[in-house]
Amino acid sequence: MSNDLTSESNDSLSNRQSNIVTTGISDGATPIKSKSRSMHHSSTTNDPNSEQHRKLFIGGLSFKTTDETLKEYVTKFGEVSDSLVMKDQNGQSRCFGFVTFTDPQTIDEFMKQRPHTLDGRQIDPKRAMPREEANNDEVHLTVKKIFIGGIRDGLDEEALRKYFEKFGHVNDCFIMHDKDGKTRGFAFLEFDDFDSVDKVILSRPHIIGEHHVDVKKAVPKDQRQIQTQQQQQQQQLQQQQYALQMQAAAAYQYYYNNSPYNFLTNGSCTFPISSPPSLMTHNGTNNVGLDDMFSRLRTSNNNNNISNSLRYIPTGNNRRQSSRGSQ
Repeated sequence: MSNDLTSESNDSLSNRQSNIVTTGISDGATPIKSKSRSMHHSSTTNDPNSEQHRKLFIGGLSFKTTDETLKEYVTKFGEVSDSLVMKDQNGQSRCFGFVTFTDPQTIDEFMKQRPHTLDGRQIDPKRAMPREEANNDEVHLTVKKIFIGGIRDGLDEEALRKYFEKFGHVNDCFIMHDKDGKTRGFAFLEFDDFDSVDKVILSRPHIIGEHHVDVKKAVPKDQRQIQTQQQQQQQQLQQQQYALQMQAAAAYQYYYNNSPYNFLTNGSCTFPISSPPSLMTHNGTNNVGLDDMFSRLRTSNNNNNISNSLRYIPTGNNRRQSSRGSQ
């Protein structure tokens, strides 16, 4: 469950199943635009011994994994203060959960010993992100590279390496320069493990020397293209669903306005004595005029004219009335 939500607030786990969000990390080169404050100040994550630094998101759980079996497994690595498998409203496992250790160093040891297998399945552990990360649309990405903004004179690549090595092994670090050799004010740094990026994100804000730097996850170009395609597909799907809903609503309005069924009227409310068959699935004479109706809807420039357009769609009843009137 690499895309499952992995961040949580600091209230009781059992009362917060709806507040969960993901995190993760992958090779990248473009900073993620975060909706939170630029320097990411957080009273939750500043303390390295806080609950947030002792909490793990566990994805990819088997349906048969319970609170007890999860706790039994993670207790092998250190003392556990809380563990919970998240469930839906029917009590079925959602195949992910949260574990809180009493010592933050236990998480480091647990992550070093990946991969982990529980109940016949390889699980996907990540450090749980704080609630404010839920506002970041890219929080569920898994990347190994970070963007570092706010680079000023006096900060070089060596200083950046030295500072970030405490979070994990650094593969590469480079400050971006313009064609004249002047710094562009930002840099990229790559770790050998996505877990190091999680630790960096949890430890914000970052001060190197006397300089505040703004650290974000970096997204690879191919990942950005995939995200753009997914967003476009989602928008198209929503538009198609909306169009179908409008067609169905218009069809029912047409049917009830022209139905041979009797209706009881009470003020502005109209109640059918019996329910007619669905226009969208019924084959026969009741569908006469639907194509005409939809063509009018498609060519209408004003949605307020829909009911007026429907009023003039020919049906068997008003054809007969029209012919009598002409006689």
